[in-house]
Amino acid sequence: MRTEHRHLLLAAAMGLVIAAWAQIRRNEFETLNDYRTTPYRAELEVLDAEGWNPWNKGWGSFLAKTDTGRVKVVFRLEDPDPAPRPGELWAVSGWLGREQRGVRKLWIRGEGSYARKVRDLPAKGFVSRLARAKAELSRRAGLGLDHSPALANLNRAILLGERHRLPKADRETFITAGTMHVFAISGLHVMIVAKVMLVLLALCRLPPRLAPLAMLPFLWLYVALIGFPPSAVRAAVMATFYFAAVVLGREANSLVAWSMAFVLVHLFSPMSILETGSILSFAVMFGIILMDRYLRDFPAWRGRFLFYSFAAWAAGAPIVAHVFGRITPAGLFANLALVPVAAVEVAVGFLGLLASFVSTWLAALLNNLAGLLIELMRAVSGLAASIPGASLETPPWSLAAIVAWYAAIFAAFALLRLFVLHRRKTALCR
Repeated sequence: MRTEHRHLLLAAAMGLVIAAWAQIRRNEFETLNDYRTTPYRAELEVLDAEGWNPWNKGWGSFLAKTDTGRVKVVFRLEDPDPAPRPGELWAVSGWLGREQRGVRKLWIRGEGSYARKVRDLPAKGFVSRLARAKAELSRRAGLGLDHSPALANLNRAILLGERHRLPKADRETFITAGTMHVFAISGLHVMIVAKVMLVLLALCRLPPRLAPLAMLPFLWLYVALIGFPPSAVRAAVMATFYFAAVVLGREANSLVAWSMAFVLVHLFSPMSILETGSILSFAVMFGIILMDRYLRDFPAWRGRFLFYSFAAWAAGAPIVAHVFGRITPAGLFANLALVPVAAVEVAVGFLGLLASFVSTWLAALLNNLAGLLIELMRAVSGLAASIPGASLETPPWSLAAIVAWYAAIFAAFALLRLFVLHRRKTALCR
């Protein structure tokens, strides 16, 4: 091809790029200053909602997704007012706040602001059925806990992700102690639910290689009922690949399952790679997987859970410090006691939900047992939060500081491994 033709093609390509760039509309959330003098108006489909509760002083909210990000609509509700339901379409006009943790708040207050429903749920729609099913499960999670509505709400928060039900005092305690993650439906919850179902299927004498095939649809139904939170989706995708290997008679590999989950989740939702919850979820799971592989060289080591707890804390600490400007040293020690208790609570609470379809008395018994475990979790978190220096504010960490943190952790464990292996070799040579 002649040189002048190449120049013409290059000029034409550059012209097309410039023309395409000129057609790109401004990101509606990047024009934040435009909405300080005029309200931001849109029609938004509800993804998840928080109803009226007294500790929010009458404020309700719902989460919606636009083409360019997520927005949390915050507005006034009276006690009897029904909260928005997932799948409804609402017309809103309000005032945008700055982005925090990947979400902008849209405040419905003042002149020119409103939030009104313009499309109800279809009578037999899938989203509507899920919303009704979740409301019914929420009722069943409170059976037998009428004597303590706070415990019932905490049980609902742990099992169904209804964190808006958390009392303000408990929320602050768990945040200070670095244990708030037990109320985010994550890999812990999904794997516990999966194991409970596998045990129940084993009791029904289903062959071990067929049990995962029967379990996975119910596991995904559980994830759908709680609204497809990113951490739960990641865990469910990982579980799907992990148990698929079992069904096919192949060796289950957690690192391969993690990698496939990472690729698929971000293939279908590329913007989630910028969401703090998604990043934290994948980072913590990756840290646990690496620790598991590290500990294979030392099968006789005791206190293995201590290492897993440290791996989870160390993987998430720099991300929390970067986004929230906070380090929670007490969280490392509190989680040693809290995570096993939370795992048992999830199992007992989930069994309580299943038992509620058979016996209300048995469901009440299991829910009260879950309530006792929740009281223990509150006590552990309260004790951790009372320790001086339990939660420390810090300037947001830079990328260099995060890389240095991970490098130091890897180097420390590599040196520990070399030291232990050298001691072992020396002992054998004697």
